[in-house]
Amino acid sequence: MVQKIKVLAEGKYIRFVKRGEWEYVERKNCSGAVIVVAQTDDGKVLFVDQYRPPLDKRVIEFPAGLVGDKGKESVNVAAKRELLEETGYLAKRFVKLCAGPVESGKSSMMLTMVRAEEIKKVQDGGGVE
Repeated sequence: MVQKIKVLAEGKYIRFVKRGEWEYVERKNCSGAVIVVAQTDDGKVLFVDQYRPPLDKRVIEFPAGLVGDKGKESVNVAAKRELLEETGYLAKRFVKLCAGPVESGKSSMMLTMVRAEEIKKVQDGGGVE
């Protein structure tokens, strides 16, 4: 029997829920997340440096973002958008590497990791606020 979900608290982007005795977090504004592994022709792997409020620190991470937070979109469309926004690179194609839960004990968020192939710098990166 599937247990009913009870919403304990809700914000603009996330909700805190309970299923049976298990409490966890759900994202409200997306269908998942994507991480992009991109390597330049000279063998350099692209990373981004971003401030992350939950840690109150800057972190070095792969280009990544939410899938579907800008409307209905595929993982590849989100990967293309995030790679361009954050790094200024475009890729000819994306290859799925793996997919699964981000932190299955705390969140229902699903993550897909893709490899960007044949990348080319077309603009400045830096992300969006």
